[in-house]
Amino acid sequence: MQRPLVFFDLDNTLVDRWGTLADWATEFATQHGLEDEEQAHILDMVAERAYPCTFDAIRTR
Repeated sequence: MQRPLVFFDLDNTLVDRWGTLADWATEFATQHGLEDEEQAHILDMVAERAYPCTFDAIRTR
């Protein structure tokens, strides 16, 4: 019987989460014609944890 294997990346050593978020924020800001300050604010909003309400707040802003 095979046992399931689960990886938890708690310190971003397996996946570059921060780089992926930065790329997304850059692309999002470019698509919507946003300034660098707004891009930085968006990145700050999703840096720790992004919930659906976070993206609602980004769309509203």
